Amino acid sequence: MEAIAQDDLHLVSETTGRDLHLMDIHEVQAALHNSHAQVYNLINAGELTRVKIGRRAFVTRESLILFLERRVAESEQESKQAKTSIGSPKPELKALRSNVFREQTLKWTTTNAPR
Repeated sequence: MEAIAQDDLHLVSETTGRDLHLMDIHEVQAALHNSHAQVYNLINAGELTRVKIGRRAFVTRESLILFLERRVAESEQESKQAKTSIGSPKPELKALRSNVFREQTLKWTTTNAPR
């Protein structure tokens, strides 16, 4: 019998169509470049789906992919917001800056006025 590599196995539920590929905690840790504790924090926060089989814990590949997609979308959104806010300061800041400038100009003109 020929050995099947783990990457060759693609487990899909016939009833739900869900990806049932399981990754152990160390694989998730390596994929995210996170610590063991950080992976469990993500599980406890509901960001990743944990499946226990006996004493071993696994994470579904589907939940890892969804987590990464959410993070990428959040990063793209933050990037778009940062780009739009760079060129246009808030009106309150503009007013504050102009008031400070006026006050400094008045101080300078009153202190440096000829006597």
